[in-house]
Amino acid sequence: MLIIEKVVKLLDDYHFGVFREYVKNISVRSYYPLALLDVIDRNILVEQSSDDLCEMVYTENDEKTKKKFFQLAHYTFGLTSYLSKNYPNYLLPNINIYQKYVNQGKVERAKLLMDNLIEIAEKIEDYDSLVLVLQIEAHKEAIKHTRLATKNHKRIMEILEYQKILNDLHIKWRDNFNEKDKIKDIKENQLILDFFSKYFKSKSLKIQMISQYYYLQGLYYLKLERFYTSNVITEIQGLEKKLEKNGCIVFPFYLDLNYALSYLKLHLMIHKLDDEGIFEAASKVIQSSEEVLFWQNFTDQPKLFSISVQVSYLASRYMTSYKKDHYEMLPNEVKKQLKTLKTASQKLLNNEALEKEYIFQYIAFSTAYCGLLLLGDPKDIKQSIRQSEGILISYQQLSFQHFIDPIFTNLIIGYFCLGQYDEVDNSYRRYKKITNKKVVNPENDLTLHGFFYAAKWLETGRKQYIKKLKTTLEQTEAPNLKQTKQLLMEIVNYFEIPVL
Repeated sequence: MLIIEKVVKLLDDYHFGVFREYVKNISVRSYYPLALLDVIDRNILVEQSSDDLCEMVYTENDEKTKKKFFQLAHYTFGLTSYLSKNYPNYLLPNINIYQKYVNQGKVERAKLLMDNLIEIAEKIEDYDSLVLVLQIEAHKEAIKHTRLATKNHKRIMEILEYQKILNDLHIKWRDNFNEKDKIKDIKENQLILDFFSKYFKSKSLKIQMISQYYYLQGLYYLKLERFYTSNVITEIQGLEKKLEKNGCIVFPFYLDLNYALSYLKLHLMIHKLDDEGIFEAASKVIQSSEEVLFWQNFTDQPKLFSISVQVSYLASRYMTSYKKDHYEMLPNEVKKQLKTLKTASQKLLNNEALEKEYIFQYIAFSTAYCGLLLLGDPKDIKQSIRQSEGILISYQQLSFQHFIDPIFTNLIIGYFCLGQYDEVDNSYRRYKKITNKKVVNPENDLTLHGFFYAAKWLETGRKQYIKKLKTTLEQTEAPNLKQTKQLLMEIVNYFEIPVL
């Protein structure tokens, strides 16, 4: 019996319905996957030969057609990745069905169902279902006094050990890489990374992939230089391919490794300043999340993140709105991208649930959207200022210190681009009062100081602001502040500020 045939027979009406609808929607150009689903008999007692199924789908079953049919069967089974992503426990209803068959005396049905269930659960590494079914099998064999009882118990022990390892991996990550905790010393961090790497060759593909992801995420979290090497790019691509090849393997609900890897790849592209790579990776973040249903009914984190990162990158490259011909000089592709991002952002911000249920994500994304508007024309810049001021007024009762510097960075840049230097001064003083000299993000802090000193020089012509701007520029010499330096040097060159 084909693997896809066994899966179809194990699906209850609900899961078969959602799977069939998914296959139907992606089969616009290819009718055959849906045709295969529709000719498979869902009755567990009915076994259809491959020749019969081939002929029912293709109306012939010669050798060439059979080869094509087996490729179709393999491909269609691969589509069950949709079920694995959205319903990782889709096999569980079979436990109750099995018990019902046994209690009704339908022994043959029960046996066939159990055989199929164990095979598919093993293949997709559904350890929750496996433990339950093997416990049932072990106790059944114990009644019959066979050695299979012990064999099943031993397999249960192996699976429970896998589950323990998986749980240990999650605990190790969350206990040691918590943003509220202080970063540990290099030696201790390396021990944690070594803990993840020792499972890279586990017999469990699920353990392999989760340990590899946590290791890569650890390199990024710790801001280690080796994260930005070609070796890591190769590792990420390798893990992506492994996930794609083994898409049927189930992971815990809410754990979306495809999105997580796209997140890491996007940060790599930004570091490389690779325009094409950034937009491709950002697009993939959204695309990879479209098939994961909980993102659509939760906070759409992949979309929020993708847009925010693109805005941040575009702002670092094209924040020249103080120039009279700024918008006209933007490349057409950038203008197109700005329009697309603006439309997508407005749609997300119009979602009342985002503001109501996820207020801090709403503030963060609204701030990113204000940054996007700063890249537009004067009308967009004025809207950015209004919305930034609105955020500060509307949520002044909340403690959102982490968002203060990007909000004031937007305000100071916005007023600077409109030539309203008195408002630049006013915003800067409000920023200093609210933050009480506590810097959250050095990049934003240096950026707004640079714009402030440039504005004061343009307004007063005093040399003291040239010195202060020069000191600020000297602080951007660090490799991770390269884009900040470029942004400030654009101002220096355009307004011919004599800092050199």
